[in-house]
Amino acid sequence: MKNPTHFEDWLKRFEMSLLCAAPNTGDKEKTMVLATKLSTDAFAEFRKCCLPKDVTDYTYEESITRLRLLFTKQRSVFPDRYDCLRLARNEGEEFMHFVNRCKASLKRFRFEDLTNEQFNALILLAALKSPTDEPLRARILQKLNHDGEQVRFDEIITDCVSFLTTKEDCRVFAKENVLLNSVQKPPQERRQHRTQQPPWQRKPVTPTPRNLPPSPCFRCGDLHWNKDCTHVNHKCGTCERLGHLESQCGHFRNHHFRNHRKQKKNKAIS
Repeated sequence: MKNPTHFEDWLKRFEMSLLCAAPNTGDKEKTMVLATKLSTDAFAEFRKCCLPKDVTDYTYEESITRLRLLFTKQRSVFPDRYDCLRLARNEGEEFMHFVNRCKASLKRFRFEDLTNEQFNALILLAALKSPTDEPLRARILQKLNHDGEQVRFDEIITDCVSFLTTKEDCRVFAKENVLLNSVQKPPQERRQHRTQQPPWQRKPVTPTPRNLPPSPCFRCGDLHWNKDCTHVNHKCGTCERLGHLESQCGHFRNHHFRNHRKQKKNKAIS
């Protein structure tokens, strides 16, 4: 019974049945009969709410007050008035069902207690329909609940303007904090470090215009650097030496011969 209307309807039906069955029932007996009409879970919650006293230690009116606090969602009259102003017929809803909803909503509106200042604030509240206006609607409702009949429409406008100004100032400070806390790293080229893997486990590097070697690899004849060749442990079937394919046997001999002469010349100079 979280809807206040449902609880009031249930209570009205209970009082009518009690009046018809036992119109001269005493206050304590009415409280006991009321407790027996509750469900098992509802009675357990009601009994806990009455602790440290017992359920029958309260009068009938006190029990009704506790039940309202326990099983209805408490809210002021202004949300009911706001809902009344937003009332609309649902798609496919029976006309008389909609009329009955209007009557119930108009009863909760309580026109006799409404002041001109409150009505102006409600019109402003109903006009703020955007989801971004949710903070403003909450502040207006809070102002209406707090001031009650003493509320002034101009004061509500002043409060909303002050709230929007403060909100905008907070956004400015948030942007400045982001700029102050951010560290701009100067752009620089990252060095690509080669993984120290054995030559036979290295994947062949895809040649690009920037890393093309001046001549093909003497081990396999492909266009990549000699140190990146994956045939470094291949055994040639022609000369039975390691480090080149059969198709490159002659190139490998020439390369090996040139390196040997270069090393011998360096030793003679040193």
